[in-house]
Amino acid sequence: MVCYLAKPIQAIPTKKIFLYRARQNGGFSFIEIIIALGIASIIALLAIPSLVNYIQHSRLTEATTVLSELTLQLEKNYLDYRVYSTIANNAACNITTPSNPQVKYFSYVCEIKDNGGQSYVITAKNKPNVGLGDGDKFIYTIDQNGVKTTKAPFDGGSFDCWVIKSGNNC
Repeated sequence: MVCYLAKPIQAIPTKKIFLYRARQNGGFSFIEIIIALGIASIIALLAIPSLVNYIQHSRLTEATTVLSELTLQLEKNYLDYRVYSTIANNAACNITTPSNPQVKYFSYVCEIKDNGGQSYVITAKNKPNVGLGDGDKFIYTIDQNGVKTTKAPFDGGSFDCWVIKSGNNC
């Protein structure tokens, strides 16, 4: 007895089974996952440097803010006593430096110049190991005339104003 089949049996190629099996199970194919990872890595390569610059920029604003506050304290002292320092030897400023949590990234030094307490320089230097590089990488100053200077590791290094991000000009 001879048996005839209605349709001949065809072999299913293994490549098609591999590519379509993921769709049947509701998952993603290997190629789709690789493409998604490639796109995500390109976005990360573009976004991470911007994020690092944004964080650095936000940390540098501490110096300019605190220096401005200290300058106001010294000017108030000058209005009251006609000198920037009421201490007998005029060696130190008569100001209160803000404490934590406001001061995290910089240390501040106020120096009265030796001319009868009529001039000062306040300096802010970044602390080491706070995300701004080694200590003294960023230095901001201001004096009694309001002259501001910046020493920073970008765009030439020295500025006659306060620069808090690369590309800023005075």
